[in-house]
Amino acid sequence: MAEKSSHTLSDVADAVIDPLLDYFRDHPSCAELWFKGRSETVGEHVRAFDEDQAERVWQLLVSRDLVPTDLPLLVVQLAFEVGNRLQPAL
Repeated sequence: MAEKSSHTLSDVADAVIDPLLDYFRDHPSCAELWFKGRSETVGEHVRAFDEDQAERVWQLLVSRDLVPTDLPLLVVQLAFEVGNRLQPAL
């Protein structure tokens, strides 16, 4: 996740989503692999990546007082899971 001055929830979303979107636009075959017909091995890597990113985003949100400190990590993990269900518009 790119480090930038994130003062709002929108800033955090941009800091997470924009680099991924740029990467998928530059590497469309990777986007297809990531979002369509994954093998179990790729699926495991995707889940591990998302869990790691979700925890990093959760820590950033809490540290910047953008969410309550008692917000369950599961809420952010769910956001990543929902994001994986969306087909990117490349």
